[in-house]
Amino acid sequence: MGKISYTRLDLPLFEHHQWSLFAALGARAIHKVAPAKYWPYVNFVFENQETIDKQKFDDVLKNFCEDHDINWPSVEKIYRDPKEKALLLEQVSRAFDAGIVSTPTYIVNGQILGFGPEGKYTIENIKKAIASAK
Repeated sequence: MGKISYTRLDLPLFEHHQWSLFAALGARAIHKVAPAKYWPYVNFVFENQETIDKQKFDDVLKNFCEDHDINWPSVEKIYRDPKEKALLLEQVSRAFDAGIVSTPTYIVNGQILGFGPEGKYTIENIKKAIASAK
């Protein structure tokens, strides 16, 4: 039986949102401090992009943490850590070098699959890639 490996990367798309780097740093910090709150945070960011565009991102992150009972001082320490920023930028560079330039992106049997409208492209191509590997 085959195996599936799933890896999550926080990939800021700089050209789309000026706050994308900060959102990715926030995601990394939340994942370390309160892992169960990571996906609610990611969903919040995706669902509130227009509202986030009009605010200082530090306030958005702090408010999210306070509203979701996440230890803000612990998140803030990681969020503002220059080493975390350097690690994230290194990860982004490797992803871009590998041809990963959108979110979400899936790699199935070495084939990079973008998301497409409403995920239809990805769903169909993941099914094909898995079927061809059997």
